Amino acid sequence: MIIRKDFYFFIIEEFFWHKIILRFPHFFSLYIKVPDRADLFFSVYSIGYSLAETIASLIAAIIMFIVGLQVVTEAFKEFFSPTDEIPELFTAFIGLFSAIFMYFIYRYNRKLSMELKSKALYAAAQDNRSDALVSIGAVIGIIGSYLGWGFLDPVIAAIVGFVICHTAWEIFKEAVHELTDGFDAAKLKEIEEVIKNTPGVTLVKDLKARASGNITTVDVIVFVKSTLSVHESHLITNRIEQSLQDIYNIQRVHIHIEPY
Repeated sequence: MIIRKDFYFFIIEEFFWHKIILRFPHFFSLYIKVPDRADLFFSVYSIGYSLAETIASLIAAIIMFIVGLQVVTEAFKEFFSPTDEIPELFTAFIGLFSAIFMYFIYRYNRKLSMELKSKALYAAAQDNRSDALVSIGAVIGIIGSYLGWGFLDPVIAAIVGFVICHTAWEIFKEAVHELTDGFDAAKLKEIEEVIKNTPGVTLVKDLKARASGNITTVDVIVFVKSTLSVHESHLITNRIEQSLQDIYNIQRVHIHIEPY
């Protein structure tokens, strides 16, 4: 059996191998946020410090993909070399309980990741969902064995494995996109419109934005009337910064003023 081998072996493998290794990147991203550690890391990585969560998500995605690939590989082996092993029926109830429990953990972590805008926590939530899927697959495989449908186990295992790989790929792709300073073009256009509509702004040029974890940085060149004083130009930049903070919660805005 693939998903439902020996239940006790599953517990050991799941919690002492998969969980500890997969959680390590998240523990690291949280570890450096402890005040004393944060001061140390911030003094060395004053700009890229906030990318720690993205790096944690990238590592977690790679580990998730390896786990998913392993499930798929074992599924194909089991499909072409089936066994007559029939697990205890009580493991189906335990699997069902585990699926329900991990689903609620997934919902909670996903909601929390959206509120905190945490990439590492989002990756952890997706891993929780994968756990729920594995448990559901185990239940279906066990029931299938009792009904004489042994082929269900490798088929469900393969489907679950592909879902895990797909989830890992999505997390990996987003992490790489962020680490290479990619940014949503539609959102960038919205930011440009907000800046253009700020009173006193004549022209917007060379707008760039990048995300570092849950922190977004905007760099822009803004043209204003050449007759304005330094103080008046500064007030315009303050309006832009306040607007971007209120609308998009953007804390880092670098504005270069040019006369028009």
